[in-house]
Amino acid sequence: DKCKGANGKTSVADCLLAGLDKNIYAVATFTESVGLLKTDISYPAGRIDILDIIKADYEKFKSDYSDMLQASTSPNQNPLMYTVNYDELATTTYYNNYLGYKLTYYKYAGGAHGSPGVWAYNYIGNKKVDNAYDAYTEIFSAADRSKIIKDKSQFYKTLHDESKKQVVKSLGELLDRMGKDEKKTEMNWIEEGLSYSATNTVNYDTWWIKDDSLYIYIAPYQVVSYAYGDREVKINIDTLK
Repeated sequence: DKCKGANGKTSVADCLLAGLDKNIYAVATFTESVGLLKTDISYPAGRIDILDIIKADYEKFKSDYSDMLQASTSPNQNPLMYTVNYDELATTTYYNNYLGYKLTYYKYAGGAHGSPGVWAYNYIGNKKVDNAYDAYTEIFSAADRSKIIKDKSQFYKTLHDESKKQVVKSLGELLDRMGKDEKKTEMNWIEEGLSYSATNTVNYDTWWIKDDSLYIYIAPYQVVSYAYGDREVKINIDTLK
């Protein structure tokens, strides 16, 4: 019965979650107020390793802005903010033993705007997987090894090509309004922000797998100015064959 979805049919995701300790997908929270700093964090309760990463980043944030934290709480001073939201638990029907944790964050320490972003942590069983290619080869080869992309460089070229196509499409009218030189500069920025090599895939480090697709997060400034925000690329598994 635990494996029945809302429509009464068997759901791989429901079966997967039913077999887990509840703490794996339960949400835990932490709030704190230190001087000008307002902190609000939610995280997957069962993943102590993820909590440790957040704690280390939070302590670094407090250290980097320690002078501001010690300042008086004048009404003319903007508060500092450190916010982390446990956004989503991702699963895929291709592989029962995969879990992806997506968290969004926002940090503000003065200035015109803060720093938003996404952290994604991916696991096969209880093993954390950092490289999208490693996860891809294990997860989707279970479905049909003969159809997967076996060359790592070709895999990242496919991610690059599809990401570039989606980013350019999302910018649409913005690019159309640009002059020739301005558009060339913007296209170079996009190309640099989506660059890769066999040994350096940092531009594709924030990823998760959901249902039948690989998602890639592209941060503000990576391919376009901050005012135009971030990007999320969705690549269906059929594209990665």
